Amino acid sequence: MRSVDRKWIVNKKPNSNARIRLFCFPFAGGAASVFHSWISKLPEYIEVCSIQLPGRENRFSEKPYTSIGPLVDDLMKDIIDYFYMPYAFFGYSLGATICFELAQKLRQNMHPQPMHLFISGNTAPHIPDEEIIHNIPQVQFIEKIRQYNGTPDFILNNKELMDVFIPILRADLELEETYRYSCCEPFEYPITVFGGEDDLEVSIEGLMEWNKYTTDRFSMKMFPGGHFFLREAQIPLLQCIVNELKLTGNMLKKL
Repeated sequence: MRSVDRKWIVNKKPNSNARIRLFCFPFAGGAASVFHSWISKLPEYIEVCSIQLPGRENRFSEKPYTSIGPLVDDLMKDIIDYFYMPYAFFGYSLGATICFELAQKLRQNMHPQPMHLFISGNTAPHIPDEEIIHNIPQVQFIEKIRQYNGTPDFILNNKELMDVFIPILRADLELEETYRYSCCEPFEYPITVFGGEDDLEVSIEGLMEWNKYTTDRFSMKMFPGGHFFLREAQIPLLQCIVNELKLTGNMLKKL
């Protein structure tokens, strides 16, 4: 690997004892730091590598992507250097779409495959978004973001911060809302799906449709909360991830 911390991959705590890498893909408007608290809460054998999209934190000066294809092509060039140990993907909302498309691209290019795909807060890729908001007028856009209950009030109520945040969020939502699924063969590794019981944006039926994308084990776990249930359910969610990785690892040893 050419470096520990490149622009796409943020590894806050490199771990020479790690046996699995967990690549974490954030939601729309989110940054790599969303997953930094996971490092101390996961076993030492799991190394957390967060994906950093342009336009935020250490990539603040870079223009955000508005199309999935170019994003995945560029991300793949960096991430393949990290595949010298078993790895898994965790994608949250928009991050689920990105890691799904990346997994397809990796397979097409004969790169090492993930051992497990964790999907959170997003319907299966063949189900189109019911509502398009990335290009609606500013007042309505801000109200929609407020309804999602994922952006802190100190940002929503600060015009200067919102002037910076809104273009990033619009670009991320354009990524998601203009995405069009291309038919593909199911993956040959397990998929685990997580959802919020009170999520008004993502239905249980839409989550269940992910079972079509694997020929291996499929499981789904619902947690109390809305679209951003991750905040309240972090510990039980991480325990589910650990349990699933153990199960997948044990199955691989038997092959």
